[in-house]
Amino acid sequence: MLLDSAQFYQRNDPDKSLQKINEALALARKTRYHHGENLAFIALGEYHFILGNYAKAVEQATKILAKATDEADTLAMALAHRLLGWVNTLGIKQYNTALAHQLKAREYFIKLNDSRNISANCGNLSWIYAITGDNLAEAHRLANEGIRLADSLKDYLLLSYNHNSKGLIYKAQNNYDSALYHFGISNQAAQQANEKAVFAYNKQLMGETALKAGWHKQALTWFTEAATVASTLKLREVIKESHKGLAEAYAALDNPAKAYFHLTRYNMLKDSLLNVEIAQRALLANHQLENERQLKQIATLKLEAQRAQREQLIFSIAFAIVLVLMGTILILSLRNNYYRKQANRELQRKNMLIEEQNQKLAQAAALRDKLFSVISHDLRSPLVSLSGLLSMLQKGQITEVEFRMMTPKVNQLLLGTSETLENLLKWGHTQLGLLTFLPVSIDMHELVNLVFRLYIEIAAHKKIELVNQTDPQLYITADRNVAELILRNLIHNAIKFSNPGGTVFVCSGQNNDECYFEVRDKGAGIPENLMQQLATANPVNKPGTLGEKGTGLGLRLCAELLERHGGRLECANHPEGGAAFRVWFKTATTPETAG
Repeated sequence: MLLDSAQFYQRNDPDKSLQKINEALALARKTRYHHGENLAFIALGEYHFILGNYAKAVEQATKILAKATDEADTLAMALAHRLLGWVNTLGIKQYNTALAHQLKAREYFIKLNDSRNISANCGNLSWIYAITGDNLAEAHRLANEGIRLADSLKDYLLLSYNHNSKGLIYKAQNNYDSALYHFGISNQAAQQANEKAVFAYNKQLMGETALKAGWHKQALTWFTEAATVASTLKLREVIKESHKGLAEAYAALDNPAKAYFHLTRYNMLKDSLLNVEIAQRALLANHQLENERQLKQIATLKLEAQRAQREQLIFSIAFAIVLVLMGTILILSLRNNYYRKQANRELQRKNMLIEEQNQKLAQAAALRDKLFSVISHDLRSPLVSLSGLLSMLQKGQITEVEFRMMTPKVNQLLLGTSETLENLLKWGHTQLGLLTFLPVSIDMHELVNLVFRLYIEIAAHKKIELVNQTDPQLYITADRNVAELILRNLIHNAIKFSNPGGTVFVCSGQNNDECYFEVRDKGAGIPENLMQQLATANPVNKPGTLGEKGTGLGLRLCAELLERHGGRLECANHPEGGAAFRVWFKTATTPETAG
């Protein structure tokens, strides 16, 4: 009863759900009810899954699966496999692994003749097949079976799940009318079950279906409804995909302003969710390494225990017949020494493997610590400052006139925070090998003007003039996002380290098949003792001329991106004063002819 109550609160009041789970767990332990304890642990794993803590959910499910297997608790094993299937489907999108877990769960549910869970499992399996586009005939069969069972049980929640899967299958087959029909039935059932999450997801899928069919105005309606409901439930994935659909629909209806608005919201959510995904994958990798290490240690201990038992038996027998089998004892002793040497060599080999795994684990932990350090300090501090400023305005502690006077500083804080987040995401991508490069031909003069517009207010605040001296006929071959990110970092640094009233120049040049752009300021330059530390593994984090702060990741990120991009970064003090940073790329011809 406590677990049923916890399940009811899962989506509406997670804290209340956790309270009920802990009460159920305490009661099961007090009464030594092992099956109830297993079910409580499964509910705890589902709680972590719903909150998006996938690494914790996997850890919980893995532990309870081992415990339930030892206790031959079939239902708990099935539920643990189902939870692992959910995490791999909706959390980290490892569909092959998810399918294996859901098929194993189905095997146990059928063994238990559990109609309700079989129906739910049909929805899980057909959803995976529909998403991957594999075995759609089996997907239809499973969805039909799930609908039949749910209808016999009069369970509207299960009906909503299976009709959703049925619609998703038809959507994959481009059968738009059938897809919309089943999404509609799923929504009716979801409303009967008061399941708003399925309703929001259906509306998103209906919008995608309408978009594919070319019904752009109808798509706008459904995407808007999906985003509205998802916002109240904090379903960030549905909100993100709804903004993407709205952007595409408005673009098709020739409304670029609204299309750009929703595309911006989509990109913000996509970057935020990607950051969460990177952190979750790092935690899962740590968990997997730790789990593998423990399994190997257990296997080693079992092997050693078995060997000790064999040795004890051999010595016992030898002792009993020592007077008549002296020769046999000698042979057994020699053979035992041989086995010991082999065991020692094997133990040394395993120790080396464990040491390698520990090094990988330390590298993953270092990456995690660096990410959390920057997030907790360099991103949190400016946001806390901005929050305090807005609170003062709301409480009337400062006037609107005073607030407007602070607008350049606020804008500088927001732009600095945005740049730090962008650098952090790109740096995390480079460390995890997720960054891809798409070289195109880029008009250098136009790109410099674009970046200048981003920093007009910050430059004006310090009365710094921005001068574009690049050749309008110069084109470079580079990934546009990489080139823009590097240029933003260098120009922002030049403004930060320029004295008020100074000038920031961007010029260009060409040497055979290479060309460069150079960002130069008229600040104090770079001290000789710091020149060698720039763009290294431990970059210098020096404040600007007005005390502007930074994370120190900018130049390091530029250097790493250029190294992987085939370019290079040079820095020096300019003869006329100030620092000069020169970035080299391959030369392109024109946007039409460059590869």
